[in-house]
Amino acid sequence: MLSAPATALDVPQTLPAAPPPLHQTPEWYEGQATNWPTNIVFGSRARRLTGSDFLPPCSYEQARPIRDYAEQLRSLQQHYTILDSNRLIIALLEEEPALCALLVEAVRPLKNAFGERRIIHVRGQFSDDNSFLKVAVQLPADFGGDPERALWSFDGEWWRNNCHRSGGALVFDYEIQDAV
Repeated sequence: MLSAPATALDVPQTLPAAPPPLHQTPEWYEGQATNWPTNIVFGSRARRLTGSDFLPPCSYEQARPIRDYAEQLRSLQQHYTILDSNRLIIALLEEEPALCALLVEAVRPLKNAFGERRIIHVRGQFSDDNSFLKVAVQLPADFGGDPERALWSFDGEWWRNNCHRSGGALVFDYEIQDAV
């Protein structure tokens, strides 16, 4: 009787040895306690740790700092024409705190790509699924360059390296004014 040739599946498989059990002695734990910080803040109260204190329950969620969004909005108004109510823009800034810094940083690359004396609009786009800010550079009908090329230039110079910071809540585009 002929037997079939051996395949990789027929080769006995061996599992690696299990790692040795971790033996920690009480001395190990005592040595670790000296490396702990002496002041730990949980919520709004500080507590000094001693050797016999137990840590209170805490959350791993990072609390967002309270920010002055009205001040951030005033900062944005120095560079952008805001086309929505302040309340709506502030609501989006509260959802994505990094947006204000991104918008301020984007001014120079936008001007490099589209020209110095351009009006830049910001408006909120709202739907049931998501909300985001749309930034549009206002271009005249007789814009001397290719607006798509200018947008690609902005993308390559700055936006691709920074878009991850927006949380998907920021879009850049251009608008051409009617030649009336």
